[in-house]
Amino acid sequence: MLRRRAIIVVSSCCQLTRMERVRMFTRWLLIPMWVCCFVSPAAAQGLIWSLPADGSWIRYEGTYSQTLPNQDATEQPLLWRRDITIRSVGQEQAEYQGQQQACRWIEIKIETGKTDAGVLDAGPGGSRLYKLLVPESAVRGTVFEPVPKGKEIFASFIPVVKGYRKIGDEQPAEVAAGVFQLYPVVSLLQHYRNLAETGTSQALALPTGNVNAQGYTGSLATESTSYRSTSTAELYRSTEIPFGVAKWTATTAIEEKGTTDPRSAFTPTITIKEEMQAAATGGDAESELLVN
Repeated sequence: MLRRRAIIVVSSCCQLTRMERVRMFTRWLLIPMWVCCFVSPAAAQGLIWSLPADGSWIRYEGTYSQTLPNQDATEQPLLWRRDITIRSVGQEQAEYQGQQQACRWIEIKIETGKTDAGVLDAGPGGSRLYKLLVPESAVRGTVFEPVPKGKEIFASFIPVVKGYRKIGDEQPAEVAAGVFQLYPVVSLLQHYRNLAETGTSQALALPTGNVNAQGYTGSLATESTSYRSTSTAELYRSTEIPFGVAKWTATTAIEEKGTTDPRSAFTPTITIKEEMQAAATGGDAESELLVN
């Protein structure tokens, strides 16, 4: 029911003016993450494929846009700037799978908003900061996890031993262990079972400099009796970039229908697109979210 209400909030934008849709979208971003999550816990591997030296950081810059199916053809999509910063801010031994293991504190900061004179203004709800303790053994650089007898299974998440979040000016709050979800509030990237290489590795020209990267494509569809979401992505991974992702474009198309209507009755309600690339890196990361 809560997820249904969230979708209604988005689809109702079709009847609003441009300014009202901007306000409505801001409120949609404020919907708690667990309302929009219906895939798997802690799907961090969409952004985190490797662990660099502690203290490393990367900042991605790009755009986040929203298109409504019945908007005027002459009207541009609603467009926001988005910055995502990932930092490695400490190491700690913690219990995971019944034994003490090396873990890493990872901070992820997301700022989404309009720009004023080139400066991003995220507003009260457009800034989110997460501090997560992740077992180092869980970051394997693959979507499959080895299991006994030489087999492997699809691993659709990276576990979180413990964590915290801070939204806007709110006080930090604890994140339940093992149930943190990055999609869709942190990024539209997901953990795709069908992730496939595209061609051979190539040189990418980024603001951080030229890097050698391998392209991939992936997709994921989720459907219920009244709701369908189709996510697609093109991303570039590079061992020369902290945490492993150099650039990506990800799109989520949402459709709805009546619960008892046939599948052919699905109607587009909203399409969201995210285009990001590495803009800066460094090795002097410090924690921004300080907790006792």
